[in-house]
Amino acid sequence: MIRKQLIGLIILFVVSNAFSQPGLPSQFYGTIKINGEDAPIGTKIIPTIDNIEYETEFEVNETNGIGNYSSYVNADNPATSEIKEGGVTGEQVVFKAKIGQTEYMLTPSGTWNNNDTQHLDLMNQGEIPVELSSFRAESKNNSVNLFWTTVSESNNFGFEVQRSRNDNFFNKIAFRNGHGTTNSPQTYNYSDTNLQSGKYFYRLKQIDTDGAFTFSPTLEVNLSFPQTFQLFQNYPNPFNPATNISYLISEQSNIKITIYNSSGQKIKTLVNGIKSAGDHSIVWNGRNESGNTVSNGIYIYKMSAENFSVSKKLIFMK
Repeated sequence: MIRKQLIGLIILFVVSNAFSQPGLPSQFYGTIKINGEDAPIGTKIIPTIDNIEYETEFEVNETNGIGNYSSYVNADNPATSEIKEGGVTGEQVVFKAKIGQTEYMLTPSGTWNNNDTQHLDLMNQGEIPVELSSFRAESKNNSVNLFWTTVSESNNFGFEVQRSRNDNFFNKIAFRNGHGTTNSPQTYNYSDTNLQSGKYFYRLKQIDTDGAFTFSPTLEVNLSFPQTFQLFQNYPNPFNPATNISYLISEQSNIKITIYNSSGQKIKTLVNGIKSAGDHSIVWNGRNESGNTVSNGIYIYKMSAENFSVSKKLIFMK
């Protein structure tokens, strides 16, 4: 978890009834604000009564500009004195706000009164994290795409993206600016391209505006490329107005894909340049080099690279 300093956590609220035992409940109501903004979606409110924590069903699931919320906490059932199910008149009720996996004690606390309605203004002078809700990687061809999301941020200068080949020595490869202080979810991404096959490790170094930093969990990615060159049959075939031609490359190469008519005359060059290892595709719209639509018939498409050449037939039909 990545942490930051909290300027102020102000909460006016109520908690929900998570119990089925009888007993007169007590209601707490108000608004939930963090640093002057509505609390993040998913924030839970938890009452602690007589040193026993009661996590309720209540959590913030919408905001309305002023953050109004209300709910109930159940009372203790006098018929089951050996079990503590809720509050008893005169007991102190201390509330917590839970954001992600982090809890914050709130003051002042309330006094339990059966069947009473109380309006509380609550504040916490503690910490609020730059809370990562997700950090994931997707690999495609010779690239790794990283995606991460924060639930909330406080004084977040930004994220340094780091990479390693051995999960030991990491190097900075990119930086993404943070959003400072915000209670709204934020999304980030980075694409690491032109990689060779093998194993890679990635982590985020989250940096505060004061220079303090914390590391995220490490992601491991294995890149494996095709072992051979391969040209696939176009689809659809026959086609009109366009068809897709897919091909695999085992290593970075100078690739050329050309369309010929049945007499061997060149009609159109679709690909001519360096391509990275992996799977690729190109679309032919049935037009020649001059941009004119070709005639109905059978055509040949040829893929060539150093020490590799293969051809296949396709049919254009108006």
